[in-house]
Amino acid sequence: MQSSQIIVTPATKIDSLQALRAIAALLVVFHHSKDFAEKYGHENWFTDFLGSGIGAFGVDIFFVLSGFIMFHTTRDATSGRIFLANRIARVAPMYWIVTSILAIMLILAPGLFSTMRFELWHFLKSILFIPHNSPSGDYLPLLGVGWTLCFEMYFYLAFASLIKVRSYALALLSGYFAIMVTIGLILPPHENRLLWTLTNTLNLEFTFGIALAHFYPKMPKAPISGALLSATGFLAAFLLKDLGGPHALRGITWGLPAALIMCGFLMMSNIRFNRVFIGLGDSSYSLYLIHMLSLPFLWKIAHLSNIQFEGSALIFTFALFSVAASFLAWKHIEIPASKAAKQLLLHKIQPARTQE
Repeated sequence: MQSSQIIVTPATKIDSLQALRAIAALLVVFHHSKDFAEKYGHENWFTDFLGSGIGAFGVDIFFVLSGFIMFHTTRDATSGRIFLANRIARVAPMYWIVTSILAIMLILAPGLFSTMRFELWHFLKSILFIPHNSPSGDYLPLLGVGWTLCFEMYFYLAFASLIKVRSYALALLSGYFAIMVTIGLILPPHENRLLWTLTNTLNLEFTFGIALAHFYPKMPKAPISGALLSATGFLAAFLLKDLGGPHALRGITWGLPAALIMCGFLMMSNIRFNRVFIGLGDSSYSLYLIHMLSLPFLWKIAHLSNIQFEGSALIFTFALFSVAASFLAWKHIEIPASKAAKQLLLHKIQPARTQE
């Protein structure tokens, strides 16, 4: 089998969505930077604004983006196994690397992370994307942001099972997730993290992305209208922020505004975006992962150097440091690791496919 047959057909990169990736990643970075600023007594109006929880909205944008990209880039895909191989190669290597670095840091320098400790079972469940309760009692894997990747893997498995009937994916996934979400809403309160993931309203956000991918070919290119639509989505997310976060309906109260924003950016797909935003979008996955390591590292440097920051300066310094580190990690670690993983996984699948 030729290599052109084993890789899902890539669609042309949509620059406006790369810019949206950058915005989503920066929202999450600001959200966690705010936590550090407040922890060390550097609150001001900016940390108060971020303290509203709006930075966490970046996750909802990512989920809608993921649903869109999965459908948009697999128009000619026929194998669920190949789809999964490509997604695992894209997502897992960098996550495993960063999680392993964090584990080593916890073992060798536990003082860097005052509220965390290393547990082998916690590490193993984290790298296997198994939702579970952590040693501290919350739902976070060892690398905190990894909880979202458990949702991603769940969606990949569901989508892969429908590759051969892809044209019905939106209806089937919408129906399936609607049933699971309904079950989740009627269940009594519980601490089962696997069940929490399977029945969470956040899963609906992936179907919003698939719906946008369905309509994208017929979507008008209207930058001004798109900008207004996106602004409306951000305003709606802010106004509904108290219903987002851990609230049971987050996948709707923040999922729909995220879909509105993405629809607006798709309507702006015919304009050129600043190369800085495109570069940030390209390296957004590395930024999403490694900022959790760079924040405590930079804080230690600032503390040892006796550098004093006020709240806003501290947050923006954290963000700039994380962006610079993520670009280097993307170029020198993420890309090579993903390429190597893809070659390895597809090489194992190829012989089996040839025999079919």
